[in-house]
Amino acid sequence: MNLKDAFILEYSDLAEGETRAGQVCPQCEGGNDGKRTLSVSRVNGILLWHCHRDSCTFSGRYGGRLGASSPRKKSSRGMVGRTYVRSAETIPEKERYYLSSRLRLTPQHISRAQLGWDSSSNRLVQPVFTSDNEVAGCCLRALDGREPKSLSHTEQDAMAWYTTRDSDSLIVVEDIFSAIRASDYMNSVALLSTHLNDGRVKQIREAGFSEAFLALDNDAYSKSIQYAILFRSQVKFIPVQLSKDIKDMTYEEADDLFDSLR
Repeated sequence: MNLKDAFILEYSDLAEGETRAGQVCPQCEGGNDGKRTLSVSRVNGILLWHCHRDSCTFSGRYGGRLGASSPRKKSSRGMVGRTYVRSAETIPEKERYYLSSRLRLTPQHISRAQLGWDSSSNRLVQPVFTSDNEVAGCCLRALDGREPKSLSHTEQDAMAWYTTRDSDSLIVVEDIFSAIRASDYMNSVALLSTHLNDGRVKQIREAGFSEAFLALDNDAYSKSIQYAILFRSQVKFIPVQLSKDIKDMTYEEADDLFDSLR
């Protein structure tokens, strides 16, 4: 799928007369500072878009009424993500080495998480699975330091689940790489952010977890405590203060952390 086709599909649910300003441009990605400079609208059934960044040429129109006449059970953003997952290529050797040396992800991790590669954007395809192992979209992750680091194409309130039969415990983390590493020890789920809301808490409860460790990054520990208090009537969240992200831990550090949680 090329960039334009993916973009048209992503905004296919835009209603007649609706305008969305402040979107991330898929071509320039907001430059080095990640500014949200794209505007998208639908007028007389025509999809119009324009990036207001001076050096970017991404603008155009598409004269179809894609999805304008009927509601969708699943968002177009999630549809785009599933398309990226289906078309994902094998991860190049250079990027595999980075995942292994920098993040300690083994071939087994890569296979289990079904990580792939999108050569058109030079980004890692990270499928986002529900607790029932259905694909709810994906995140496209840059490995070369580009900003934004991750482009999300997921259903609303989607979280990335990694479940194991050997554990009844759940740990909630921020990012997919940390969730993959944590899944060596117990069930894990990545918020894809630091945001926890009623919809996400409901997913955790309906997945069978009345108790969960909440291990957001070190600078978000106070937010973990706030969430534990806010949602205490729905799920017992146990805040965990991390010294570093789980994805950055050595094997010994990860062993020590999860031994302390058992």
